[in-house]
Amino acid sequence: MESAGTGGLVVDGAGSGYSAFLLEPFAAPRDTSLTIPMIPLGPLKSGDYRNLLHLLKMMTGTGEPGRRAQEDVSISYESSPRTTVLRRWEGLPIRIHVPPRSARGFSWDELVRRAMGRWEERTGLTLFAEVEKAEEAQVRVGYAGGYSRVVFERAAPGGIPVLASMWMSPVLDEPRDVQSAAEHELGHILMLLVHSEDPGHVMYWGGSRGRGVTNDEALVVRCLYGLPNLTDMGVYLEEAPMSSKLIERKRVLAVVLIQAMVALFVILSAH
Repeated sequence: MESAGTGGLVVDGAGSGYSAFLLEPFAAPRDTSLTIPMIPLGPLKSGDYRNLLHLLKMMTGTGEPGRRAQEDVSISYESSPRTTVLRRWEGLPIRIHVPPRSARGFSWDELVRRAMGRWEERTGLTLFAEVEKAEEAQVRVGYAGGYSRVVFERAAPGGIPVLASMWMSPVLDEPRDVQSAAEHELGHILMLLVHSEDPGHVMYWGGSRGRGVTNDEALVVRCLYGLPNLTDMGVYLEEAPMSSKLIERKRVLAVVLIQAMVALFVILSAH
């Protein structure tokens, strides 16, 4: 464990296969310590992102600007500028109402349920709980409009979502496309608000047809719901600021190398 003296933080979980990304040092009282949740460092299959922290920040909109899902996500209550604060549903599972719909020879509601199951299978989390009455739901599924989309309608203080609608486009005509679209929109429901740049991801900005939830995207959701709500992602860094000892070692090494080069130049000049 690291003591508060190295940055006011305590990081636990040694030997668990998880490791914390480095954190911005900050002043904290000597008798205060904070437990910072681990973020796995394992490599991603996607070559479009440096690591899981990079993907998590990008898809939640808490890092460098990404391709915001402007066409199929709207937030009715959003009025503040971009922020590094992570916002998600408060607690799982999310209550969802899926009304019946049969069209083009297949059951749309069953495909939405399969999409929910796909996210749960990939993440290993119980993400959704289906309810019979729409008024009991936090998320209400509907079938209308020209394209599939998500509307976040109400939030608790801090911008924590409490009510949303998920609209499935009725123009889709293949079962696999309906399920892929449902998996994509459910990703937005789970607060992956920014589209992925990886064409292999179900959250890809160019469309989700024929795609399914990947392990990379599942890892993002696991991290998202493993971190405390309203976590400031700005404290997580990908590279460490060098310690004073390391800076001094590098300075000494540079001086030695320069001296060696000068000595070599003198010897060569003498000959």
